[in-house]
Amino acid sequence: DGESFVVPADPISGEAIRCQRPSNTSRTGNALVEVSRDGRSFAGGLNFRFVNNASNCVNLTAISVNCGTGDTEIIVNGSLSLNGDEMLQCRYTFEDNGETFISEADALTESSLRCRSANVTRTGNARVAVSVDNGVSFSGGDGSSIGPIFRFVSDINDCFDPIPDVRAAFALYGAVIP
Repeated sequence: DGESFVVPADPISGEAIRCQRPSNTSRTGNALVEVSRDGRSFAGGLNFRFVNNASNCVNLTAISVNCGTGDTEIIVNGSLSLNGDEMLQCRYTFEDNGETFISEADALTESSLRCRSANVTRTGNARVAVSVDNGVSFSGGDGSSIGPIFRFVSDINDCFDPIPDVRAAFALYGAVIP
């Protein structure tokens, strides 16, 4: 609806600031957060999801594997605050068309869980999101722009850099090694 709020930002370091939620609203949902040096021009749009119950918030910081075929085991780390009673799921949202796949997950520690990449046959980049409430809500909201990326490939060898042709490199020096 275009409603906006301006709140003070406290510098934490040369690369980070801290902002408080606007006190004059209790609205929930996704919001665009921008930063200003002069209070007039704003830039650097960051998607942020406001919720009433922060226990369902998940902040993913890393995944153990960022490329693989369907059914690859992934360890997801972040601010999860798991206590063992949650119904955990991982969601993969393909960036090209928004197609989603969901797989079950298991808690490993209070800040990490294990899930298998969805057993799909298609390829492409997918955003990874986690649900701690049996799929009612996922980290990253709609999954279109927040969360680490997992690249689905048809052949696991596509995850690695190609092996250079050593013969071509030595040919420049006048020697060819068979």
